[in-house]
Amino acid sequence: MLEARIIDRGRRPEIEGTRITASDVLEAHPIGPARRTGSEARSA
Repeated sequence: MLEARIIDRGRRPEIEGTRITASDVLEAHPIGPARRTGSEARSA
């Protein structure tokens, strides 16, 4: 299995060697992106 690395080239974090962003992966996930609320949002 290939190892994927997330890199930040100044825009949004991307999977190395592609133009796929971490946001693209989260949006495609069946549950969708996690939402931070309450104390989680304040500590991030």
